[in-house]
Amino acid sequence: MSADIKPWIIKAEEDYLVAIKLSKSAVPFYNSVCFHCQQCIEKYMKNIMAKENIDIIKSHDLKLLLGLIESRVPALKLIKKELTNITDWAVNARYPGVVSDKNDAKLGVDTMKLVRKIIRGYLGLKSRK
Repeated sequence: MSADIKPWIIKAEEDYLVAIKLSKSAVPFYNSVCFHCQQCIEKYMKNIMAKENIDIIKSHDLKLLLGLIESRVPALKLIKKELTNITDWAVNARYPGVVSDKNDAKLGVDTMKLVRKIIRGYLGLKSRK
């Protein structure tokens, strides 16, 4: 694994594990689940950028990041709408006035798992739960 990719994998997996754990909690932490799903997806997308020597920009905009990597990972194009919706969870879901619900959390977890599977496959990493 490239030295440039490993730190992104570690950070993405941390967000993945937090999102999964919170999604199974008896207490509904929907906003936090949505936030960590977005963060995991963003960091996995930045893994592709690191691997492909694309300048990693400081942006939470998943649609923008998708535009930079979709030619390398075309399977992600199929979930462009979901990624666009999830983008707002990076910031908005962390402030009063925006409330995520059970359906948002399910969409986030399902999309996060799919992105993770696609990108880990692209990177040649073993798929884990």
